[in-house]
Amino acid sequence: MNTPKIRENLTIHFEVVNQLNKVELTREMEYLMPYLKNKLNNHQIKYDITISKTVRIETAYSQKEKYDLLIKINPELEKLRQSFNLEF
Repeated sequence: MNTPKIRENLTIHFEVVNQLNKVELTREMEYLMPYLKNKLNNHQIKYDITISKTVRIETAYSQKEKYDLLIKINPELEKLRQSFNLEF
């Protein structure tokens, strides 16, 4: 999901969003690391996987929830709705 970063000591750092992604990536690294070490001719390469601290994004499903979310982002929208006498 994120671009891997190269850190000190030839460590490739991956940041994932949850434990499931970490498990899946760890499984894939079993196949990827031997390939990388062989192709790069460097057997000192390591990897590191961490779970990022994510901010929960509000999800709006109903029309009212979507409108309220838009109002929270831009309060001027309510003035626009009132000036044109629009219904929600």
